[in-house]
Amino acid sequence: MRADSATLAAVVLAVVLAGALAAVPAAAQVPNPFQAAKDAFKHAMQQARQQLPQQQGQVQGLPSAPAPQTAGAAVPGEREAAPPLDCCSTQAMRKYATDAASLNMVGLKLGMTVEQAVAAIKAYNPAMQVEVLYGRLERPSASKYDRVPRFVSGYTRRSPNSGYETITAELTTPPSAPVVDIVERSVDMPPGQPVRASNLGDNFTRKYGPSNFQSPQGMAWVYDQNHQPMTRLSNVQATCLGEKRELPVGTGEPNRDNYGYYRLNLTVLNNMINQVQNLSAACLALNWVSVEPLGMIAPDQPVIRMVAVMASGALWYGSRRATYEWLQADAAAARKRADDAAAHQAGPQL
Repeated sequence: MRADSATLAAVVLAVVLAGALAAVPAAAQVPNPFQAAKDAFKHAMQQARQQLPQQQGQVQGLPSAPAPQTAGAAVPGEREAAPPLDCCSTQAMRKYATDAASLNMVGLKLGMTVEQAVAAIKAYNPAMQVEVLYGRLERPSASKYDRVPRFVSGYTRRSPNSGYETITAELTTPPSAPVVDIVERSVDMPPGQPVRASNLGDNFTRKYGPSNFQSPQGMAWVYDQNHQPMTRLSNVQATCLGEKRELPVGTGEPNRDNYGYYRLNLTVLNNMINQVQNLSAACLALNWVSVEPLGMIAPDQPVIRMVAVMASGALWYGSRRATYEWLQADAAAARKRADDAAAHQAGPQL
């Protein structure tokens, strides 16, 4: 299902598959509610550093080999180190965006702003329709939702005798400014014009070098945050690449306010954070490109549809964690204001 609920429910980053934040006025109860929530979030993180010990963990590596590694199921109970408490600050998110920018797909780079992503898609194929798809940010202190950018979608027009291509760039979530954390590109070859799998594989090898990993969804190129190819992956890290997803494609009505599917609130984010908790530190360290169906079919087989993904584990997990903590701080601030108001409320005259 092409909806953000499917995107958020996908517990890890994976193959095939989400400028300044376009803030829209909301009915907030205090002046500049975004800044107030940021301040509360900063205070909560400072308290957390004083109260919570850093957890250290060891990565159980798989033997390195010249051939691509194959993902195995995560060992029950195996956990990575907990993410550092400053994993998701605005400064950390900026660093993640810089670290991930070395990868690109048809001119799109991880860490691009909304405006840069739109321009990159149009530069790649001027004939593509390009839309920004919006979601709903539901802050506890506000009576109305904020409309925030969630995806940049580019797509060609369908016709009986031509192929069809879509590119969707998923965006990070507030309070940091939105940047690209995942790119999904799907290409349906023109009717009667399949591409041999080996030829498609050669194209990817020329761009990204030899594949160093085989995921359940296809061939992959996995890098650390210094853009060095990974030679070992733990079972938990392998799971980061093992969940399939589909990102939404535009409908031709970019201004239509029907994107309530892409909701960001404490309930949605709490469920997601709980699901990926034991993957967080593992995924923070990875950037990757992967393509389906390479590695899943014989080299001489024809390919009629290709789906490729480029992803930053740090940008994806870090922004969701930051949004969750930010909304928690917003809720706490709203409760405190209500309590303070109640404490000063005079009782009825007797």
